[in-house]
Amino acid sequence: MRAHFKGGESVQVYWNQGRITQYIQSITWSGSARQAPRSVTFSLAFSPLDKNMDILDIKLGDKITLYNETRNRIFVGYVSSREKKSEAGTLTYTAKDNMSRLLRSKGTYKFTNKKPEEIAKLVAADVGIVCRDIVATKINIPKCFFAERPIYEIIMAGYTYAHKKNKKAYIAQIDDRELDVIEKGKIIPDFHLKQGERIVTSSYTETTDNMVSRVAIYNSDNKKIGSISNDSWVKKYGVFQGALTVDSGNGKTEAKNMLNGIEKTANISCLGDVRCVSGMGVIIKDTKTGLNGKFWIESDSHTWENNVHTMELKLAFKNFMDEQEFDEEQTKQESSTTLTTSATGGTNGILNGQRVRAKFTAYYPANNAMEGGFMDAFDVPLSHWMSQGINVVAAPPSIAKDTMIQILETGTSRDGGEYRVRDRGGAIQIEAGNVYHFDILMNSAAECNAWGVRMGYAIIGNGTGYTQNTVSTGVGGNTPAERATAQMEAWANDNSHGYSQANRWGPDYDCSSAVISAYELAGVPVKSRGATYTGNMYGVFTQCGFRDVTSSCNLGSNAGMQRGDVLLNHTHHTAMYCGGGRMVHARGQSYGSPATGDQGQEFAITGYSNYPWNCVLRYGG
Repeated sequence: MRAHFKGGESVQVYWNQGRITQYIQSITWSGSARQAPRSVTFSLAFSPLDKNMDILDIKLGDKITLYNETRNRIFVGYVSSREKKSEAGTLTYTAKDNMSRLLRSKGTYKFTNKKPEEIAKLVAADVGIVCRDIVATKINIPKCFFAERPIYEIIMAGYTYAHKKNKKAYIAQIDDRELDVIEKGKIIPDFHLKQGERIVTSSYTETTDNMVSRVAIYNSDNKKIGSISNDSWVKKYGVFQGALTVDSGNGKTEAKNMLNGIEKTANISCLGDVRCVSGMGVIIKDTKTGLNGKFWIESDSHTWENNVHTMELKLAFKNFMDEQEFDEEQTKQESSTTLTTSATGGTNGILNGQRVRAKFTAYYPANNAMEGGFMDAFDVPLSHWMSQGINVVAAPPSIAKDTMIQILETGTSRDGGEYRVRDRGGAIQIEAGNVYHFDILMNSAAECNAWGVRMGYAIIGNGTGYTQNTVSTGVGGNTPAERATAQMEAWANDNSHGYSQANRWGPDYDCSSAVISAYELAGVPVKSRGATYTGNMYGVFTQCGFRDVTSSCNLGSNAGMQRGDVLLNHTHHTAMYCGGGRMVHARGQSYGSPATGDQGQEFAITGYSNYPWNCVLRYGG
């Protein structure tokens, strides 16, 4: 194999300090703007029976360097894997640059009044990487915290903060042990991709398969209250309608996010130029596909084979960056709660029986239609039970008289208390979603008003006593997905749980800690395996039994989604689909206040909307 590859530019390959280009059958150099590091894969002829063939003893960790035809170094990496294809055939090696060190090395840091460029230098130095060309943002970050996060993500989180302030996009690149962070999307000077000159094949795909041109908005009573549409799409393509149900407000912002227009993708295969790497911008003039103008390279793959250098480019129509977010210091962990004597007499642990999701309301003896009078459903004065210190509830008619039930996870002093079923009521039923409604007998109207509506769980006793002395903060249900969804709904309907970054692991939550905690409590160890925020949920969740089912779901209309599906935007938000065109999520202090607990709609069940989501994850065990 000659050292020069014709067609495009040539490349020279060095192993440690020796040139090995002449031994290489093919080589591919690739990278992505959204997935560091860059890598090189190359293959060598291998035949231990041919005494005239040199055998290169390339080992894991050996250094591989690429130079372009003007002797500029374009890649330095270290062999991370090797594969022998057959006894007499080829050996294939993969080398990755030192961005892998920044990805695989983690740390916990707390910074106050630091700029992104200062954070980058501090954390990179901890793993032996020197910052060379670090763009200065001059933007101060008052406070940030990272818990066991990859060094690469910490660096990009700092620059994401700057990006939100100045709208500039950034990308990290590495040259051996020297790190650069530069502005992303700069146009390659004096370079065009033109049909008939460099372009071999090109594809430009547009589709309306996932179009949502109008969204109908309904209130909680299923009454249509409005709609949002893109009139130009409707006029040209017709009505493709999604539906949104809201608890409060007009829903127009959420509905607007559900609109989905023409989806575009573009790929080009052409003669190679080593300047065309992820993060750079190119000018394209392709009359055959209509790709004309400025585009950004999202991923690139350069191949040298049979003396020809070609490249495959995936193009973006917008200049995105790999956004990462800060963590927040953890101040409170989930724990199991030992049941002790409560104000309601719960002294014996957990009842044996059926555990159900429950809604708890309140009533007291009064002679009006709301409270139902002074007698229970079996003609015993309610005052009798009150004078005896016996706690009473009204229960659905399927639960027998004098059955004992136990209240759990309402976040009040009544948790753990046992109550006797002595009353009924027309509204006291098993509601949608298999939620059992119980009405607790109180002593006064003031107590009723203070109680309001609480969500939690109930044990419907079976008369066989108790089996344990502690209750986990986990939830009931038949499957992990159902238990996790029920937990999210219970938190959303319990105003003692709101949105918070400072107390994100309880009693309040943010979007990611809520979903992570709900599945952890349901028996899926996503938190134990390292899920801490939206940016690392996908990897951990898929390792714990979740499948990416995005292709079978319509993100615009929620068609194909199932109760318990995790809706994930890798950078900004996550929620859980809870069925019936609704989702449950911790959605932000802007819907309430920073105080502990939910003062508004910080943690809520809302109508479904496309945030937009990157993917849908479904637990499969």
